[in-house]
Amino acid sequence: MENKDWFEKMQNLLHRRSIGDIKKQPVIDDYKEHVAYAMASGWLKPKDVVLDVGCGEKRLMTALLEFGFDGEYNGIDPFPVDDTVSKICIEDGTLHRNFDTVMCFAVLDGVKDIEKTLSELNRISERSIIMLTGIGIKPDRCHTFEISLELLDAGLPDFKRSDKSKFLHPKVALLCYQRWR
Repeated sequence: MENKDWFEKMQNLLHRRSIGDIKKQPVIDDYKEHVAYAMASGWLKPKDVVLDVGCGEKRLMTALLEFGFDGEYNGIDPFPVDDTVSKICIEDGTLHRNFDTVMCFAVLDGVKDIEKTLSELNRISERSIIMLTGIGIKPDRCHTFEISLELLDAGLPDFKRSDKSKFLHPKVALLCYQRWR
């Protein structure tokens, strides 16, 4: 995807968020519940070194802290909200360290290059990749790629999808890929 097209879609998405045009769905938006499930499933450990890809307003960090997480939190976003967030696009390949767990909540269907993104996730995660993502949502003015389970499975060759992954909505899934190689 061209940078100009991607930037336009992301501006549309940021605008929709700022005016409250995105319908809130508690079963999807309850990050604390997702963190609790990830910990109970063994996907996430309390002392992990975590990377939050596309961290936005750091809602995931807040949920981690509320649930007793005392590991290391790192947030990246191409549109950082403050100076505690590194201005990085995951697909650019500029991260020079690994993380126990990489978390991507509402990110994958808005990246510039899904293949590069999956390659980077595969490279930088030591143990788990936890994602909350749309499945089967066609590209539109806010979504850049249609994500499928087959695309994710193929794009993360060193990982296997956990059998505890689940759909929260017919087109939204909470997934964990765990390193097996």
